[in-house]
Order: sequence, then structure tokens, then C-alpha cells
Amino acid sequence: MQWPFEEYTILENLLLLTAFIIPPLFAYYVFKPLLLKFLERRSGPIEEGADIPDDEYWDD
Repeated sequence: MQWPFEEYTILENLLLLTAFIIPPLFAYYVFKPLLLKFLERRSGPIEEGADIPDDEYWDD
């Protein structure tokens, strides 16, 4: 039995390889930053003093 990639030409093998590589790269480098910006915008502004440690917050 032949492997599936032995039925194709070199060009077809390269196209199949890019078809499996490009969508995850697109999702990671394009879609994920856009999604994070959208979620950041929807969450609203961060309250002032929200980034201080808990012990300093409770001392006030």
C-alpha cells in the first residue's frame, strides 16, 4: 500500500503542506491579536489602583 503523499506530485505535496500550515499561523498571528483587542475593548477601562498588590490595597 502506498502512502497518500506518494500519489501526488511535488507541487501538490507542497500545496497540501501549506494548506495544513497556513491556517494555524493565520489564526495565531492575525485572528488572535484581533480577538484580544476586541475583548480588551469590551471589558472597558481598568480601574485606577487595580494593579497594586492586595496588601497595599487593604492597608488604605
